[in-house]
Amino acid sequence: MFITLEGPEGSGKTSHIPHLVEYLREKGHTVFPTREPGGTSISEQIRDILHDLKNSEMHPRTETLLYQAARAQIVEQVIKPRLTAGEVVISDRYYDSTIAYQGYGHQQDLEQVRALVKYATGGLTPDLTILLDLDVEVGLKRKKQNESEWNRMDDHEVKFYERVRAGYLEMVYHFPGATCISVSPVIAHGIPNERVLQEGDLVNIDVSAEMNGYYGDTGASMVVAKQVPEYEKLLAAARSALEKALQVAVAGNPLNLIGQTIQQEAQRNGYGVIFDLTGHGIGHKLHEAPAEVFNYNKPKDRRMLEEGLVLAIEPFLTTGKGHVFEERDGWSLRTIDRTIAAQFEHTVIITKNEPIILTV
Repeated sequence: MFITLEGPEGSGKTSHIPHLVEYLREKGHTVFPTREPGGTSISEQIRDILHDLKNSEMHPRTETLLYQAARAQIVEQVIKPRLTAGEVVISDRYYDSTIAYQGYGHQQDLEQVRALVKYATGGLTPDLTILLDLDVEVGLKRKKQNESEWNRMDDHEVKFYERVRAGYLEMVYHFPGATCISVSPVIAHGIPNERVLQEGDLVNIDVSAEMNGYYGDTGASMVVAKQVPEYEKLLAAARSALEKALQVAVAGNPLNLIGQTIQQEAQRNGYGVIFDLTGHGIGHKLHEAPAEVFNYNKPKDRRMLEEGLVLAIEPFLTTGKGHVFEERDGWSLRTIDRTIAAQFEHTVIITKNEPIILTV
């Protein structure tokens, strides 16, 4: 079995691998941990070149090709032989890192990057990939605590790592339905099925569409067939939260002002926000940087809104504790305390004045 661990800077891959190795060995498996780039004499030499801070002028194509050279060597010299021998190989990074960093991060052509990856690996794919996700600023702060390990790949601007994280999230997003239809207490990523909607159900519909290479994302909550006062009050508050958020979504304002405004409007109406669900950047891909547009006040978030930025802004309001739980289908997200929740969403272009709303 071939297992890979992926994630942005500081996400804890290297720290988690020894625990996974120990667990599998206790179960009787022969386990070989390795890393990328590295794992062989040749690959480690390439790693030194890639990580050397003196090589700041390295072109993204050069970087991409060096990673593939290191990868080709470890695949043929280490990974394939050990898999053939029946061992479990665990790698700290593999080709998803190239797609995330050299593809999304450096904004290179993804199809060309994928073609290079396929050539370098000989088509070898992992049996399991574990993605450890983490807020960009938290991850970079962790990395900076150990200056001895700081290297060239840690030395980009924050926007680069936001694109990397958005890339990882885009790669894992392969929703099994045509649209998300969530029936309370599920509030997001509900998979359409044979369930028959009942009068009085609280439903959320979230729709994504692509046209001429550009994506849009919109959503709304509603009650089936009749009015339920408890639900109507929540729906009105969620609509108001989105309207107020759009009023402050102006170039030059802090991105955090959106979340601060949403949370204030929720509290003014007697509700809380769902902390685990956020808006996001959108454009040529469904999820782009910024990977998160928080629905609550986060003072340490110092990102600024820039003219031309395209965002999916989507407040989630709830009567409960503000956290969600993933159902067994691996997609549906319900409130952890089974309380009701509502969401409204628009895709907008940030301007110096009011945002341009692209969805209905």
